[in-house]
Amino acid sequence: MKFMRSTSPRPPRLAGLSYPNDPRQLAAQLDTWFNQALDNLPALSTTWRAALCPHIDFARGGAVYATVHRALNHLNQPSSTYLIYGVSHRVWCRHRFAATRRDFATPLGLVRTDQRFLDHLERVFGPELFVDADAHDPEWSIEFQAVWLQHLLGGRRDFTIVPILVGSFHDLMVRGVDPLEDPLVQRMVEAIVRAERDHDRPVFHLASVDFSHIGPEFGDPEPLRDHDLEQLRQFDRAMLDHLGRLDAHAWFAEAAAIKDRHRVCGLAATYTMTRILTRPDAARVAHARGPAPVYRQAVSHDRDCCVSFAGVLIPDAT
Repeated sequence: MKFMRSTSPRPPRLAGLSYPNDPRQLAAQLDTWFNQALDNLPALSTTWRAALCPHIDFARGGAVYATVHRALNHLNQPSSTYLIYGVSHRVWCRHRFAATRRDFATPLGLVRTDQRFLDHLERVFGPELFVDADAHDPEWSIEFQAVWLQHLLGGRRDFTIVPILVGSFHDLMVRGVDPLEDPLVQRMVEAIVRAERDHDRPVFHLASVDFSHIGPEFGDPEPLRDHDLEQLRQFDRAMLDHLGRLDAHAWFAEAAAIKDRHRVCGLAATYTMTRILTRPDAARVAHARGPAPVYRQAVSHDRDCCVSFAGVLIPDAT
């Protein structure tokens, strides 16, 4: 059964809102952050297997975006297909995952979606992969990565993306089970591992995720104190340590232990990517320790909210 959806390019929904719609202004803004990122850049001789990058607005997260993208798109990075795990904030994905075959328009040019990879993926996961393709329309997490990739690679290197939105795993947390016990999660992990093995181009895994969300804006009762921010930092550091070991079970269990009180919006997407990277039959092996993450907390002036995020690079073990 085929699910018919629009085949026209997905427009840049946040252009003119979260970043400039004018190509020259946008390129100049991104270049400024790239120049600032030089001090944070790890050794460029490394080949990267995967990364976590924020999806917070560019104004607050620009320097971290730039640190990740500048490293992973260095000339030593062979990848030409970027599998982007986005977060479905607004739509409940009926099958937990939602892909789209639409290309992504940006003010800097068109980012092509890899149809051959999606063919491989659909053969294993099934056509349900596209049931919620419309969830990509209002979602920004993949759009933001497409903008940065197009800025760095557009016109310089042939590349494609595989856009996959990951829905909530909160029901699995309530039931007290590791997500890998869920048939849909199992099927997606298997599908991506097999699709990458069958694909004829190197694949890079990119989770477009933020971390914790706390404060009255997100439902907490009191304005944030320094103590709250320090406690959050300790929680996020524990999460990052699990990620540094590529321990997907501990990553999920750490948030489950406090019933996801800190609202880690990238919990499911990061879990899925990490499970794929650590499969013994994965196309390439990831190294469990990369450079130290670049961690930030974006706190509002009135202490009404804090969003934490990080840039994480995961090396190739080969």
